[in-house]
Amino acid sequence: MSGEEEFFVSKVIGAKVEEAAGGKSEKKWVYLTEWADYPYEATWEPEHHFNGTKWAIQSFWEKMGPKYWDHRVARFNSGVILSLPQIAIKRKPGPGRSSEGLISGTRVFALWHETQKYYAAVVQRRKGEKYQVRFEEDGSQSWVARQHLRPCAKLRKGDTVVLKSTTAQVSEIKPDGSIKIAQTLNFDNVVISAWDVEAQWGDRRLTHRKIVYGKET
Repeated sequence: MSGEEEFFVSKVIGAKVEEAAGGKSEKKWVYLTEWADYPYEATWEPEHHFNGTKWAIQSFWEKMGPKYWDHRVARFNSGVILSLPQIAIKRKPGPGRSSEGLISGTRVFALWHETQKYYAAVVQRRKGEKYQVRFEEDGSQSWVARQHLRPCAKLRKGDTVVLKSTTAQVSEIKPDGSIKIAQTLNFDNVVISAWDVEAQWGDRRLTHRKIVYGKET
């Protein structure tokens, strides 16, 4: 609309359910939104404000992880804020480390049994043959057998992955009409199917000695 100032979405960093106005029993999601080139704090916005930027909402739920992919409002209580977590874990003190020091454990792709896919995670502790990992998408924790862990550092050129990123830049348009897409992704932007891990990662298994973790129980 003429005369109105436009602001562009940078990313969604949180979400909560609100009751509809006017005393109705209906609920709706509102999203804590950061703005590009906007000098003030993030604001809460309803979904209908994201006319051409629904990718920001989709990206948020993808980063929250499988636990929240079913995000129908009926499953959530009003006012409870969901936000993208920061990951830090404790480990046993070693030479030159204090017992309060925070460091990262081994970064791995860990199997999420419900989807039969591997997601980026950080190892926290060990119990027998299983390790507790914290998934990078949503901070949720799970116990995963060592045989279902693979080191992120061993990802190789030619490995088959599924990309979760919803945006990319065109890097080249070829004469035959095909295009190339340029993307820079982190480990938490990719998913690997269990089938592809079995087919391609057989020589990249982890031993107990190669896994850094915070605590043994």
